Amino acid sequence: MHTSRNLSAKSFLEYHRRLSPVLTWMQDSPEVPLSLEKASQLSCFSKFHFLRVFQALIGESFNEYKNRIRVERAATILLTHPKRRVTDVAMQLGYSSSENFTRAFKIRFGTPRVHCQTSPSLKKSKASSRHPILTCNV
Repeated sequence: MHTSRNLSAKSFLEYHRRLSPVLTWMQDSPEVPLSLEKASQLSCFSKFHFLRVFQALIGESFNEYKNRIRVERAATILLTHPKRRVTDVAMQLGYSSSENFTRAFKIRFGTPRVHCQTSPSLKKSKASSRHPILTCNV
């Protein structure tokens, strides 16, 4: 299996360039389902090779990354718009129920969502201005 450590710089840059549309889709539109077939087509890889390259470059599987992005976006929406209903946000991002979202949230952050808040120091960073970084305090 390839890892980012044993790829040549040229291969690494080429693979990253080819994954870029997939990563952009997943980060900008986590509410829009992205199948393995569509992701592999966007990056011009076979499904099998796409999964290997994605894991090697990103450090987590395609599904793990997709699920993480989705739960983090839902959490960000709930934290920045506290009047939004959990069920509405969960449905907006493709969860079949608020219970499924709550379960995914606890798996991702290790705590129920009531213990989480945005970190004021991190909100100021340019990277987090689009999607604030979350911290959880138990």
